[in-house]
Amino acid sequence: MIFNSLTFLVFFALVLALHNAPFFSWHQKKINLLIASYLFYAAWNPPFVILLWVSTVVDWWAAQWMVRAKQERTRKMWMIISVVVNIGMLGYFKYGEFLLENFVMLAASIGIDYQPPKWDIILPVGISFYTFATLSYTLDVYLRRAKPAQHFLDYALFVTFFPHLVAGPIMRPTELVPQFANTRRATAHQLYFGLALITLGLFQKVVLADGFLAPVVEKVYDAHRAFRWRSTPGSRRWRSAGRSSATSRAIRQPRSALRCAWASRCPTTFASRMRRSAFRTSGGDGTSHCRAGFATTSTFRSEGTGMARRGPIPR
Repeated sequence: MIFNSLTFLVFFALVLALHNAPFFSWHQKKINLLIASYLFYAAWNPPFVILLWVSTVVDWWAAQWMVRAKQERTRKMWMIISVVVNIGMLGYFKYGEFLLENFVMLAASIGIDYQPPKWDIILPVGISFYTFATLSYTLDVYLRRAKPAQHFLDYALFVTFFPHLVAGPIMRPTELVPQFANTRRATAHQLYFGLALITLGLFQKVVLADGFLAPVVEKVYDAHRAFRWRSTPGSRRWRSAGRSSATSRAIRQPRSALRCAWASRCPTTFASRMRRSAFRTSGGDGTSHCRAGFATTSTFRSEGTGMARRGPIPR
């Protein structure tokens, strides 16, 4: 469920109506918000709600046992359990393929031809946001910067609250948990201001981002399909996917002429850098030579006419 969809519009209207209904207590309203948050996340892929539950339950009990522990070693053990569980899940889903590819390359470098099965695992939406949110809770408790939440409902709602669940920002528990602990009711002015912010955000997303800027950004990021960076020992060159080698030489030769011009301008600096060997570039139909900064001519072949051009380099 994405924010700029009719499905979310209906969902948000129902949640807002239930939350402002006069026949629900504050405790019941929080339960409604928690259920709505789980439904919001499950609308994308229901099985991944289990990961959200695991992260929520593990960090809740880790914080509780850290407070009850009498030895520092025990507190550290529960903190390590929280970090391993959360970072382990995040690393497996987000960086598993990257680590597997590097392992295959490492095995190939020592002569082992390992062909793993295709990595076909979907990255859960918002896993980074709720992982670091729960970790911030246990870290604050471990460092004694905050006390653990008194009720599991308040803590679970802090983790799964749908406005920040999949798109952030990452909230600190000291900022959000106290707001769930006490009864709150929005005024008419706050509702109007919130709806105005939602309208502005939808305009920026749908009109500006998706309508005007997205096509430009896609062209920029797709530019690598037209040009490929090729590195060879001793040289680096831009080569177009459709260009011939003659075209590439025609592109490179004027660059050699500029180097020779620089050498003639600054012979001392150039000679010191090229003391052991003369600078020389050559290619097929055209050549350009520069020895210790004394050459003053360059020859290259034009791609369009096939005619060689030779002349003095401007000083």
